[in-house]
Amino acid sequence: MKKILHLNKLLHLSVAFTLAASAQAEVKPNALFSDNAVFQQDREIPVWGTANEGEIVTVTFDGDTESSITKDGKWMVRLKPHKAGGPYTITIAGENTVTVNNVLVGDVWICSGQSNMAFKFPGSTSASTEMPNANYPKLRMFSVDHHGALNPQEDGLSAPPPL
Repeated sequence: MKKILHLNKLLHLSVAFTLAASAQAEVKPNALFSDNAVFQQDREIPVWGTANEGEIVTVTFDGDTESSITKDGKWMVRLKPHKAGGPYTITIAGENTVTVNNVLVGDVWICSGQSNMAFKFPGSTSASTEMPNANYPKLRMFSVDHHGALNPQEDGLSAPPPL
């Protein structure tokens, strides 16, 4: 009986250590910094996310490298302004590495408004003639999830659709 209790304790300790190890946060950029993103040209580019406390996070973008130390689980770097161009790759490295591909620098427009802002173009009356002729490979769209919250959200954004 003592052997079973001892094995039971060892099993519980093993599970506890496994859960504690898996609770470690990896370097994770905010959802805005995902494949096919666009940064505003001629402005400083803030890049932020989460990681383990005290972890050094290094962001590299088009020859610009900046680092930050994670505090309260959050990190942020500010990259130098860039002229319009791309596509570029962003590398975000700490205990793990995240690569963000096909990033452009150009003009960013933020749109919001009435419920008609959620209207999908394929449902419009001219979609059947306009869509086959549309050739805008540098046009990108990022949608924000629709959900209520009592407190400000850190990262409630959805990833952009694939190109």
